Amino acid sequence: MEILNLSGNQLTVIPDDVGKLENLKVLKICRNKIKVLPDKISACSKLLYFSVNQNLLSKLPRTIGALTCLVELHISGNQIETLPKGINSLKRLSVLGCAENLLVQFLVDGLSLCELTNVDLSCNHLRAFPSELYSMHSLQCLNMSKNFISKLPPDVGEMCTLQHLNLSENHFNSLPKCLYQLDKLTHLDLSGNALQGLPEGITGLKSIQVLLLHNNQLKELPPDLCFLKTLKRLNLSENQIRNISSNIRCLKDLRELNLSSNQFISFPEAICDIRCLQRLSISNKIGNKFTSLPESLHKFQNLKELDFSDNEVKDIPEALGDLRRLTKLIGRNNLLTCLPQFVISLQNLQHIDLQGNLLQGLPSNLAQMKSLKLLKLEGNPLTGPPKETYDGQQALPIGCYLSCELTWNEHILQKMFRFLANNVPEVDFKHFCERLHVPPELILTQENKSKQLLLKHQLEWRVSKPDLRSDLGSASFSIKEKTMAALNLWRDVFYPAAKPAVIADQLVRGLVLAGFHSLSAQVQAIKIYAKAIRL
Repeated sequence: MEILNLSGNQLTVIPDDVGKLENLKVLKICRNKIKVLPDKISACSKLLYFSVNQNLLSKLPRTIGALTCLVELHISGNQIETLPKGINSLKRLSVLGCAENLLVQFLVDGLSLCELTNVDLSCNHLRAFPSELYSMHSLQCLNMSKNFISKLPPDVGEMCTLQHLNLSENHFNSLPKCLYQLDKLTHLDLSGNALQGLPEGITGLKSIQVLLLHNNQLKELPPDLCFLKTLKRLNLSENQIRNISSNIRCLKDLRELNLSSNQFISFPEAICDIRCLQRLSISNKIGNKFTSLPESLHKFQNLKELDFSDNEVKDIPEALGDLRRLTKLIGRNNLLTCLPQFVISLQNLQHIDLQGNLLQGLPSNLAQMKSLKLLKLEGNPLTGPPKETYDGQQALPIGCYLSCELTWNEHILQKMFRFLANNVPEVDFKHFCERLHVPPELILTQENKSKQLLLKHQLEWRVSKPDLRSDLGSASFSIKEKTMAALNLWRDVFYPAAKPAVIADQLVRGLVLAGFHSLSAQVQAIKIYAKAIRL
């Protein structure tokens, strides 16, 4: 047997007979209830990988040093307070995972463990940065997060092979300049500390690609941070930053930027000059809230994800319609009243999350967005589609419903128009037109001629002369045709972009104000009857 995996059981004991598995190379006994490992495990001399994560161990066997072939040792999620001296004999050890234990010291011989490339000491009780790490000249990844360390010693600059360093959620309020000597570092996580500033010289991090500074107390950025030429991801959220330097445009390779929950008075437009940016988060659960988004958003030609949640934005600017590569739009908990029609042109958009706004309706041709897969609208006072339609969050059914609803409402509006055309008495026609603010004597004047010719074409009027100048009282038109023309002109002039349902409501209201109470009641009955059939 070379591989044995007993993880995820209820084991409390590993028998001594495990030592008889002389050819065992991989042993996994994670997520059990083991309190003690037998000394006989040292007989598994060919063991390369040993994982005993998430058990109840308080110590490792003294004989563990006999596992001289061991390359990876994972003991995270136990109750271990100290490591045995025998661990220094593991000359081939490359990965050591000791997270989530009770270590207060890391007493190992760094020179003996010269092959270590990855060490995880996160979630322990360390109060000082272990000096034993300085002599590990192959170390590339070090996780010291969630400890109680408040200072970095000067010798940390000697760890010249480090590429990934996690110091998050400790007690740092300042950093030494020697940290910037780590010129091979690509990933640095300093989040969740109490940093009020950064020392000058950060450009010494010549290889840095990911810099995480969120959840600190930064009030401003060091000017030279804007000149980190290799930086691709920057998280500055949950700080106290008020301004962003225009030099931020020099971060020409930056792909992801998070500025959420700071103290910006208005949207920091300087970031719009970061032309390669693909992901931007500028939500504000805490801190000052934006009331608008700038038109300069159109500069983000490579932007794929935009999150402006938890602000007080009332409108989505037209500039957003220029972001042709946008795939995800998140604007939860704002004051948006509509999703503008130009969003339909964003044919790469796959995910829209506008929960907790004031949306009352959606674009009727939403179904044209073939890439849209997820639409989250909970917490909006939508009048349609029905709640059961958008609870599924699937965009296609919602779009199809809206498309059908628009067609249906247009059909009902035309039915209302035809009813009025057949029932407005000729003696009341002039009063009818005046109440619609479409006086008969002005409808076919020279300045409205082109509009009338368009209406004539749409309504298939029986008039073909382009110099027509007669008014609607001409004998060439029946009272039915004149009424229909007046209604269509009223719609075209006063409600050119309104949805049919809105126009129907305004028509009923206008009839009531004009004193056509009987006609108003009958038109309203058409609307109510049609809605009842739809339900």
